Amino acid sequence: MQMKKLATVFLAVIFTFSAFPVYADNLTAIEKVNEIEMVLYGTEQKSALIERVDSLESDINGSTTSDAILTRIDRIYNYVKGNADSTIPSFLTKLNAIEWSFAEKLSEAPAKTRLENMEQLLHGRTDSGPLDDRINVLMAMAFDKGDIEMQRVLMPKDTLVKISIAQALDSKTAREGDPVLFRAEDNIYVGNVLVIPKGALGHGKVVKVSRAKNFGRNARIEIEYTDILSVDNNKVPVLLGKLAKEQTESLALAAGASMAGMIILGPVGVIGGAFIKGKEYSIPEGAVLYVQTREDFMANGMLTPNAPQGDKTPSSASGGL
Repeated sequence: MQMKKLATVFLAVIFTFSAFPVYADNLTAIEKVNEIEMVLYGTEQKSALIERVDSLESDINGSTTSDAILTRIDRIYNYVKGNADSTIPSFLTKLNAIEWSFAEKLSEAPAKTRLENMEQLLHGRTDSGPLDDRINVLMAMAFDKGDIEMQRVLMPKDTLVKISIAQALDSKTAREGDPVLFRAEDNIYVGNVLVIPKGALGHGKVVKVSRAKNFGRNARIEIEYTDILSVDNNKVPVLLGKLAKEQTESLALAAGASMAGMIILGPVGVIGGAFIKGKEYSIPEGAVLYVQTREDFMANGMLTPNAPQGDKTPSSASGGL
């Protein structure tokens, strides 16, 4: 099965690289509230802004405050999502750490649902009360000191990340702009600091679909990879560059995939395939390949002193750390 998945990477799809998108740092108050609600509940609420903020504070802390509305929004936003320049773990970072500790995978559901799922797994029931109390109960169960230590580290450019496609894609139904999800297949450490946990979600999109045509013109799907989430839920920029292409080729060779029809296009490598004439193709869930970090990236990672020795050093252009 693994051999088929690896071979499919080469024979059913073209992988491309593209410019890293710009993410907005300066959000308005409404945008921050919308984002928090999407993260926690998976949907935006429809009531007035003050009511929405009251509801968020009550859910998180069990009470509301009378501070200025913008101050309250910033405090909630930083509590839930954290600050990229701070090593204080946010609600999402704690939830990621708990899931990774018990299940070694990070799920895509809204944060409140993920919390409930972990409570059900550990307690056999869903608890009640403020989210802050509930996350701290789970932290005490997951970690000896009831907390995690975060460290700021540099993840070097061209660090390789082994990934698997998280959903099947088919040339007959895929459309340009369709989102593509993938997951980290391995833990990525810098020293003893976990930066990208196994199971972390990554994001991309379909940028071009060519259906099978007459005269032996075969189906193609082009995918652009953009980022993968770190343990503190920040987006690490990735692409399929030369190192990732070479590593993916090695995977295919090890799995016995024929290289006879391999086509290498462009200065940094776009992988094509020896397509059977006039065929449509699908990419199965679980197809495995590599991406690499686009640039040096300062990340907040989780200190894990007992990390397996084999997982500690990511592959990179400089041969690792």
